[in-house]
Amino acid sequence: MEPSLLTTGPWNRRAAVVGLVGSSALVLLALLTPSGSPLTLVAPTGVQLGFALAAVALQLLRRRLPLAVFVALIALAAVSVPLGGYSPSLTVAVGVANYSCAIAYDRRPALILSIAAAVIMLAVLLWAGNEFPGNVLAIVVGGAVGDAVKSHRRAMAEAMSRAEHAEATREAEAQRRVAEDRLSIARDLHDVVAHQIAVINLHAGLASATGERDPGAAKASLGIIRGAAQSALAEIGGLLATLRDSDSATTSAPRLDQLGELLRQARTRGLNTTLSVSGEEQELPYATDVTAFRVIQEALTNAHKHGSGVAEVRLDYSPGEVRLLVSNPVGQGGSGAAAPPGEGRGLVGMRERVASVKGSLEAGPRGEGTWEVAAILPVALRQQEEGKA
Repeated sequence: MEPSLLTTGPWNRRAAVVGLVGSSALVLLALLTPSGSPLTLVAPTGVQLGFALAAVALQLLRRRLPLAVFVALIALAAVSVPLGGYSPSLTVAVGVANYSCAIAYDRRPALILSIAAAVIMLAVLLWAGNEFPGNVLAIVVGGAVGDAVKSHRRAMAEAMSRAEHAEATREAEAQRRVAEDRLSIARDLHDVVAHQIAVINLHAGLASATGERDPGAAKASLGIIRGAAQSALAEIGGLLATLRDSDSATTSAPRLDQLGELLRQARTRGLNTTLSVSGEEQELPYATDVTAFRVIQEALTNAHKHGSGVAEVRLDYSPGEVRLLVSNPVGQGGSGAAAPPGEGRGLVGMRERVASVKGSLEAGPRGEGTWEVAAILPVALRQQEEGKA
């Protein structure tokens, strides 16, 4: 039988000293109570005093060796009877030792020890001719008090454990939110900067290639570069304003109501874009709305870089979800090669955004010379957001 975990660890010295003094005082006070009348105080004999002092000495080991001290005190009480040294102090000492066992061991073995000790001490009292065998109740009371103290300590330990777990959970949640915020900022920076930089890079190459033989085309490309740079600066300024003011976070990101302007810019920059919408349009949750816009924006950016100058955007609204499809021919007027799925931060960012709203995304070649980006975004999240609000 191993001691309970409640007894491991350093003991509080002050509590240990107080407990030792208190238990020793109880044993010595019980020495002054004769076996025949609990209402009369008498001086103990020398033998009784010796046995009582031995019981007090054993108290010094009670916390470290509770079971050994418990058994030793019962044996001491039994030996004291034929030697004429029994006094109620020995019963009290056994009760105090039973208190320590109740704390040190689990409830069932502690209860068995308590019952066994009560039976043995009752026999010792009857053997000693004690007219008040009810003194054995001190043993039962000691065990009951010990069990109550142990239950209290266990409850306090569990409460502290729950508090520590809650604190650790709060720290983990805070770290998770920081990581999500960093990832969101990285996505926004990519969406804001990469789209415009791709346009600038493309038209800078066109301006350089056509500067001498077609000044008009070069001038048009330079105008597109200037507009893209201004748009990038404006969007970066808006993002920085959002980072400084958290209250503006839900109003700064573009949504599908700005899709027309996005397509207009794409056409101005040389990407012939068409839009088709089917189903009954519905108001989307904020996160889904922003994700839909960013997916289309990134897909059009890739179409501009790798396509042939033509792209088609489809929106299909249905109960519970909205489907996006952006397709473009490749290999005829652009770079001539589509980016494989998963290559580059753009596709990775799209997948992360779609996954954040519990949607799905597929990107890759479809048929001969066509690249498609298809996403399915749930709209049931709106009801969840409204329920939380």
